[in-house]
Amino acid sequence: MALNLPGARKLNCPRSLQTHSPNPWWRWIQDFSGRNFTQSTDRLPAFIGVTRRYQETTGLTPVLGLWKEILLDDLAWQAAFCRGCCASSAED
Repeated sequence: MALNLPGARKLNCPRSLQTHSPNPWWRWIQDFSGRNFTQSTDRLPAFIGVTRRYQETTGLTPVLGLWKEILLDDLAWQAAFCRGCCASSAED
């Protein structure tokens, strides 16, 4: 799911596909991505705050939006039910 950062592409996937991860980080990101900010410039500082809070809670080491200690698990994801359902809202 996109973070709605300037220039980011947003995917329109069914909510049931977005919450299949056992890792709570992805639920945190899903929740964060759905939030509207008064100032778009507040989004990145808020994301940094969410990342720091998750790091403090879990003791994991952040690496570009993933976590060092579980990096292989995060990279090995697959969309089991997403055959053509995730059309991009941005034009190519």
